[in-house]
Amino acid sequence: TIDNDIKIIDYSFGFNSAVQAAVKAIDSGNVEANCADYGIGLVKVMGRDVGHIAAHASLASRDVSICLVPEFSFDINGEKGLIRYVFDELLKKKHHCVIVVAEGAALGVKDEKLVNEGEDPRKVDIGLFLTVSYTHLTLPTKAQVQISVVAVSLKKK
Repeated sequence: TIDNDIKIIDYSFGFNSAVQAAVKAIDSGNVEANCADYGIGLVKVMGRDVGHIAAHASLASRDVSICLVPEFSFDINGEKGLIRYVFDELLKKKHHCVIVVAEGAALGVKDEKLVNEGEDPRKVDIGLFLTVSYTHLTLPTKAQVQISVVAVSLKKK
């Protein structure tokens, strides 16, 4: 497994390469977010069951505003939800942000029903859900939220 989720070893094969690829993707997401007023760089990385790649890459980069991993629960909507935080604390003040999302981050969502009964929440594209959620924000000016999605892939060309 590349996710570094085996407890008896320090690092699994390919983990460092995956983190390096994720850091490059974060850099790209940051450039995209900075090039637009009210820009969001949404970086999707591997990690269906654990968010080690997302967490390590976020720490290795200085540009990440939020890192969503399956191990921690969070609200999307509401007064203390993710959308409100990004809008009030990041977009209004900094005019951009970078969000790193592990594949399985939907496991941590508390307030939204992202899957039907019996479906696996790890298969939900949380990045697509967040993209749709952020496009409906009303900004203080007539500007629109611009979202750039960067997905990490280690496939050989």
